[in-house]
Amino acid sequence: MKVTLGFRELCTGGAGGIILLIASSLLAASPVVDNVRASQRPGTGLVDIYFDLSDADGDLQTIEVAASGDGGLTYTIPCVTLSGAVGSGVTLGTGKHIVWNAEADWGGNYVADSKVRVTAQGPQGQPLSLEFPWSSLLNS
Repeated sequence: MKVTLGFRELCTGGAGGIILLIASSLLAASPVVDNVRASQRPGTGLVDIYFDLSDADGDLQTIEVAASGDGGLTYTIPCVTLSGAVGSGVTLGTGKHIVWNAEADWGGNYVADSKVRVTAQGPQGQPLSLEFPWSSLLNS
């Protein structure tokens, strides 16, 4: 016998559909981003970003980078020219490294109160971010 549940049955708990959905969401572990540090290479527009990444489920993570010029109130500095442990499919571990070519994205600008934010999100967990301040951006 084949049983097909429609949207109505799932929303009303038919065959435990909604309960199973909630339970699987609650069991999914959020990733942990820790030990974030960033520094601009002297005389260049390259920013090295290092971080540690863990997840109790062992899932591959999607990593995003954002930058702020106002101490973390907003994250509007473009961060698109990135390489390394960024994007989808990033493995867990310590000392993960991203290189941001800030000169290509935001050349000629300087801010004294900058922060970089690294965000990790697994396939089921909630995203987690950690910020790191550094004192100069593109002061080359």
